[in-house]
Amino acid sequence: VAFVLPGLSFAQTPDNASTTEEIEEITEGSSDTSDWYTVERLIGTVDNGDFVVAPGRAEVALEPGQTQTLFISIANRISDNRTFKLEVVDITGSADGSSALSLVEGESGPYSIIDYISFPEETLTLKLGDRARVPVMVSLPPDAEPGGYYGSILVSTVQEGSGPDEFAPRNPIIAR
Repeated sequence: VAFVLPGLSFAQTPDNASTTEEIEEITEGSSDTSDWYTVERLIGTVDNGDFVVAPGRAEVALEPGQTQTLFISIANRISDNRTFKLEVVDITGSADGSSALSLVEGESGPYSIIDYISFPEETLTLKLGDRARVPVMVSLPPDAEPGGYYGSILVSTVQEGSGPDEFAPRNPIIAR
């Protein structure tokens, strides 16, 4: 069974860019691209008024002292020159398993991954129709206790502010 999904956009390379080298040349040729993430252009309808982050979930198995780099993608389908902020927060569930996971900001629990996740920078700016491939480094210290560590990487859209904070929320409701 096949379904036609009109109006969806997927990251694609132009027809004349079929090799990795050609894709990288297109990425490097972009004037607003930083050197810590790569950018692809979305083809199709890109003015959807939202942004897309993928993957929705990742699991990593590391030994103490090991480091692994994962990649997340952020697609800007909101407006031109949109700034996105990356942050790591804890997640927690109820003791009896009756409720879904919830975000815990400002605290660090015993199974927190906050201290083990890092990004080269915490903000990036994308043009409308750009999708960034952002590196996320997961590093366990040599003395890490065995067991599971949990958290969430949140991506929110921000507007450059003129107040004491460099970035201020775009709206009272923050999409993340």
